Amino acid sequence: MKPTNLHTQIFLDSGDPQETKTMIETLGFLDGQTTNPSLIAKSPVAQERLASGNPFTQEEVFEYYK
Repeated sequence: MKPTNLHTQIFLDSGDPQETKTMIETLGFLDGQTTNPSLIAKSPVAQERLASGNPFTQEEVFEYYK
């Protein structure tokens, strides 16, 4: 839960859903997250999938951004 006396918003700049989960578990809250294609491409899940020769479809990329 966000402290009532904290007026700063906390955002995570990441493309890895596990980092989001870790931050929420650590801080107890997160005001939001920003990302971009290069951060998503660096995520371990994306790296593993791309290394296996299985690229993402356009629909999957759009779904990931939701």
